[in-house]
Amino acid sequence: DKSQIGYMHVTHRMQSLFIEDFCINESCRNQGHGSALLKHVIRYYQQKPYDCIEGRLSYYDNKTRLRDFYTRHGFEFIEDDYIQFVLNK
Repeated sequence: DKSQIGYMHVTHRMQSLFIEDFCINESCRNQGHGSALLKHVIRYYQQKPYDCIEGRLSYYDNKTRLRDFYTRHGFEFIEDDYIQFVLNK
């Protein structure tokens, strides 16, 4: 099956990458697809002159699940729904 399992929309904002939207289809979750996609963005960030990766959880997100997901990947929550990933390069 060649159906889309998910997507991520990332934009450049000044000196950061901003995760605008990130979604993995429900039937494909908990299989490592989201982690693989996020790790790809982190590798890209590491090779470029950005200060951080940022994002904001939407009102509709399952914030508990997403907080755990982003924290596992090294992100910190600097506000209740605002994430930031800073890596010493």
